[in-house]
Amino acid sequence: MYTVLKELEGFEEQALCRRAHGGNNSVHDNTIKGNWLDRRQRKIDFINEEPEVVIIGAGQAGLNTAARQQALGMS
Repeated sequence: MYTVLKELEGFEEQALCRRAHGGNNSVHDNTIKGNWLDRRQRKIDFINEEPEVVIIGAGQAGLNTAARQQALGMS
């Protein structure tokens, strides 16, 4: 048996025209939210948000699922 999740409505993949471009990814709503490291640290520490998904396990499937969820814009 093989199952694949192709899409989650409301969490479209950040690809093609929805992908962040160059230096524009630090500017949101005409304000700079910090450099990449500052934004990454806030995301890791869940400063401004609560996690949307919790994945138990750090094996191959768990890491792949976590990377895929992050690509879909989920925390």
